Amino acid sequence: MSTAPVFWKTSLDSIDTAVKKIHKGSARVLGKSAGNRSIWLIEYGLKKTKPGTANYCSALAAGNGKYYFGEPGKPVLLLVAGEHGGEMEGIAAIMNLISVLETGHDLRGKAYGQIENIANDVRILLIPCLNPDGRSRIPFDSMEGKTLQELRYYMQGTWKDGSLCDWPECKKVHPVLGAVDHLGAYYNDDGFNIMVDNVFAPMAQETKMLLQLAEQEMPSLTLHLHGGDNCHGMLMPPLFVENTIKERAQKLDRHVAERFSANNLPYYQFDKLGNEEWNKPMPFSIEHAMHHVCGGLSLVFENNMGLCEPGTTRCSLNEILDGHLLLFEEALKLIAEQAQEELR
Repeated sequence: MSTAPVFWKTSLDSIDTAVKKIHKGSARVLGKSAGNRSIWLIEYGLKKTKPGTANYCSALAAGNGKYYFGEPGKPVLLLVAGEHGGEMEGIAAIMNLISVLETGHDLRGKAYGQIENIANDVRILLIPCLNPDGRSRIPFDSMEGKTLQELRYYMQGTWKDGSLCDWPECKKVHPVLGAVDHLGAYYNDDGFNIMVDNVFAPMAQETKMLLQLAEQEMPSLTLHLHGGDNCHGMLMPPLFVENTIKERAQKLDRHVAERFSANNLPYYQFDKLGNEEWNKPMPFSIEHAMHHVCGGLSLVFENNMGLCEPGTTRCSLNEILDGHLLLFEEALKLIAEQAQEELR
């Protein structure tokens, strides 16, 4: 079995080690997973000291979002990885971002002056792995070089008859625990897929934690970092949102597309989707719920996993990391610019 390069840190042990070395930010356990594993939250920048007097829904009903947002403060970027425990690309990216924020360079030694400069004016919240239960079932650090069949086994698992839980049929049972022989990394130890939990009455404690954090922290932008086999990088279209939020997402999408193109990285721009794609039925999943909890933009980012599949685009681990750090830089720029506009 091949060993991942030194800059590709995704194990639960490597997260535990990294949080103990943080000194420019702070780290705390946000809560425990279904399997009683620690879910770490890393914080950079001061928290708003004067929040509002109502929840977001109530503030809108009162006719002014300020009753939720309170006094202006630093814009907040929230990055969440490992919602599906075997999608390790986002975990590696957050670990490298921590290195940038702590030392000025990523784990490859590459400097990111733009990120450092903007980070001073932004509050950054990082969850390296929301689903440590799922991550604990993966015996390696990367899906690079694996086949699609291997991905399905480790990610979605097998049904009672031994057949692979294919995608999207793996979602036909929720929670999946009693229906499977091998429990994949998609799920926590209770068999819940956090992304498609019932956000109105969450069954998974990880879902509750994330929604509570969103309400408390009011993130301007949340990025849910996922792996989509050998797909091109893409931000998933924002749904169930008003036009101002959609326009903000389209702006980020355009800027990320430009940066990926300039760096010869594959990207699929959702702004070019036809009306059928925008209007097809979609689940109201956790990224949508987070907008309605806190008013901020909340998007899923899907990226290449470097699988060994003929006829597909295969990115290297270096390229996968490059793409994420470009995304983070553009995300920071967007919310910093938005905050400046709101002060004018």
